[in-house]
Amino acid sequence: MINNSFSILKEIIVGKELNIPTKMVDFTFKHFFRDNLTVSQYNAGNENISIDHNILKERQDDLDTLAATLEDLGIIVHRPESVDTLIPIKTFHYTTYMAGAGNVRDLTLMCHDYLIETPVIIRSRVQENKLLYNIFRGLELIWIKAPEPKLEELSTDTDDWRIKKDYKSLDLKGYDISFDAAQCIVYKDVLVINISNINHYLGYKWLKKVLPINVYYVEFTDNHIDGLLNIISDRVFLANPQLKESEYRAQLPSEFDDFKYIFPEKSIEDNTGFATQGGMDVNVLNIDENTVLVNNDAHSTIKVLEENGYKVIPIQLRHNKLLEGGIHCSTLEINRECI
Repeated sequence: MINNSFSILKEIIVGKELNIPTKMVDFTFKHFFRDNLTVSQYNAGNENISIDHNILKERQDDLDTLAATLEDLGIIVHRPESVDTLIPIKTFHYTTYMAGAGNVRDLTLMCHDYLIETPVIIRSRVQENKLLYNIFRGLELIWIKAPEPKLEELSTDTDDWRIKKDYKSLDLKGYDISFDAAQCIVYKDVLVINISNINHYLGYKWLKKVLPINVYYVEFTDNHIDGLLNIISDRVFLANPQLKESEYRAQLPSEFDDFKYIFPEKSIEDNTGFATQGGMDVNVLNIDENTVLVNNDAHSTIKVLEENGYKVIPIQLRHNKLLEGGIHCSTLEINRECI
């Protein structure tokens, strides 16, 4: 059962970077990573991206080391099934190829007694969770799969996320429900989802109907929230300095009013990869309320956590920006001590 992100960790899934050296590029991929693509990349044709085998091997070596580190700490660790060849996916609306299962956080929401497979945003990820089904079948949870989106351009809100909308006044018919689990924070009896378009808003409304807890939304960023905020102990956020504390507080519900914010120094950004360095620096994993796994090159994060009394375990996880995920993205807790 999961109702927080910082109590004693008992059981977890660690991702596996599959031996698939190709990223499938289509409008869903471009829309998701719009902020991290150059104008020419965004406007170019749908040319798939090749990734060097050495990069994939280094990433897989690091994920294996992460899994071994967690096992050495007494945590039960599960891994996805392996896939070594491109597997075609064909629906009524599109054809693509299966992506890897490196960032297992993204597509499964663990919330109290619920395991929710979220409605995928990127086409090449629509079958990804099948690689986790052997694990899911052994869990005594309420397993729900969200409505599957068409992922057509007409059913996807592709406006720039900075364009704010009055969702209640819009005609939402014809749009998919679509969001990732990594857009959500779970804290006790509260879930907060970051939204930036009509598809996400429909996801928020669906979660309100499905979950027996309080569900709120914020509009902080384009998609995932775990590159901005992570709760690392009771009433304490590790926060990306991309936003000010006042900007976070202005949107978060009253349940978070008494939270403390810990900010590392702002990272220097560049245009390499599909994620931000600042987002990767706060993409951490708690072993318990006092112990945090942090990427070993997130020097400012390590420093500020140690100054605030946390025990830090540095972990090497290379190619975070290219492969779109840090330590938090690459793991999925399936059992923590409840608070």
